[in-house]
Amino acid sequence: MRSLWLITLVGCAGSSGVLPTPAGPVQLIDVGVEERRCLAETLDALSSLPADEDPGAVDPHFRRVFGFDFSGPRLLEWWRAHIVRIELGDPWTVAVYDRPKGMIVGPGFCPLPLSQRLGILIHEARHADPGGHPHGPCPPPLQALGDDACDPLPLGAYTFQAVFLRALAQRGLISPDSAERGAREAELRVPHL
Repeated sequence: MRSLWLITLVGCAGSSGVLPTPAGPVQLIDVGVEERRCLAETLDALSSLPADEDPGAVDPHFRRVFGFDFSGPRLLEWWRAHIVRIELGDPWTVAVYDRPKGMIVGPGFCPLPLSQRLGILIHEARHADPGGHPHGPCPPPLQALGDDACDPLPLGAYTFQAVFLRALAQRGLISPDSAERGAREAELRVPHL
């Protein structure tokens, strides 16, 4: 069942505006109707993730990293506290954090599978935390991943992305195989895990 805020959004027109979410509105800049639909679907999926009945039994690592138990509404609140604006642009990347509390998505964001889009939301939101958790050079043999493509310290953006995607896979949520692949790819960029 689709949430009321998603159904309301589909009728919106224009290139800028507000995306209402249960955790508060998100400002949209240069985002067309199709991108709005994609972003609404992604945030709706995030907020719809079920809470664990026994949080410690499934994945205590999630709580250690995020500081709260796995729950879609709680994840959406966490994300919304970090991101208040989404802009369409920068075709050179799928997504990038834009200070303060903004996110720029490229045209390659919406074609991605839902689990990957969710992982990207979590990744970019982590950059909004104090210190920004910037990427750094990868140690050997990971240098082939590129310049500034790894988490130089524990608990960076790739760590959060990997832990979130692994939580999806462990719970059998939103394409578990795709989520597991995404977790493994993100973990490659976390040499200290």
